Amino acid sequence: MSFRSHLMQQFAAAARLQARPPLALAPLYGDGGSTASPQRRRATTASSPPPRRGPTTATIPTTAATAAASHHVSPRHTVQVSPRHSPAGNNTSRSSEEQQGALGISRSLSSLTVTSLAAEEEGEATATNNNDESIPAPPSIPELQQSFQNLLRTRRTVSNLIQHPESSAHLSTAISRAVQCAVEAPNHKRTEPYTFTRLIAPSATTEALADVCYHVSVRRMREKQKGSEKTLLAEAERKRYRWRNIPAFLVASVGGMPDQIPSDTHAPYQEEGSEYAELPFVPPQTELQLENYAATCSATQNVLLSLHSEQLGSKWATGPVIRTKAFRNVIQLRNDELVVGLIMIGVPKRVPRSPKKRRALEGDVLKDL
Repeated sequence: MSFRSHLMQQFAAAARLQARPPLALAPLYGDGGSTASPQRRRATTASSPPPRRGPTTATIPTTAATAAASHHVSPRHTVQVSPRHSPAGNNTSRSSEEQQGALGISRSLSSLTVTSLAAEEEGEATATNNNDESIPAPPSIPELQQSFQNLLRTRRTVSNLIQHPESSAHLSTAISRAVQCAVEAPNHKRTEPYTFTRLIAPSATTEALADVCYHVSVRRMREKQKGSEKTLLAEAERKRYRWRNIPAFLVASVGGMPDQIPSDTHAPYQEEGSEYAELPFVPPQTELQLENYAATCSATQNVLLSLHSEQLGSKWATGPVIRTKAFRNVIQLRNDELVVGLIMIGVPKRVPRSPKKRRALEGDVLKDL
């Protein structure tokens, strides 16, 4: 009987291998990626020898402040997601579907259960009770796919960012987690060319950044002769006030680029008071520089998605401010660093609707050959 039981265990293990989830979702399943029912997994586990150590489980708090204090997890971890209700039916409008999808994502993310191996390595772990009927079963693969795809589709560029009392302590650690996601982006030859500079307001650095915005705005409006002196000063002051109230900034830059500050001493950007003049754009010139620039753009998108998953709004900004000497001095950039973008971060005051697409998906954006 023991020999037959051993064979049956091998057959059961082989059967489970035929129904593994995608590799990206495998860590969400405690049974090596098996999609078998919880009862089947508990029965198999009960017939197997007990493990020497069992991991400890800790639930991530749902509030922003407590999440910041308890989110430090060992890099070696698995995640189990509690099942949630499916989104609204097909009879709802597109905008309501996206809103409900975003709410479903936030509820799903707030109920994550992290199994940390840090305590196990320290010898503090206790054995897991395999007969605990309260352990929720992993969600189905289609549900996970839908949640992830809704997360991608509901991200928006948010211009109206505010500081919320409950998010102030959470903001810095949320940016840290976002950069952890950023470094997992595709990176040819693993050059890791990107650098992310974090600025949390209020600080002397964010105040200096708002002043740069003010002086660049004044200079540009004077060059374009937009209204009277009083009008353009008022408009520039409005922009400075707006930048002062942005809760956080994240500057994405890539190194190894051509010199971003020209050495021509007769150019207008070398004159007195020209630190607020827009420097000429110097693009990547080699294949490796272009690949590194693309890798930094991919990493920046991961940052935006990670922030969105934590219900934080963001705006990827470019424009004349980031291409001035004054900005580069505030951020302390090297001459070979090209600024990919200035990411503004905070709690969204309101989330804009999905913009109308200019091109059709099938046959235009997506082509078949």
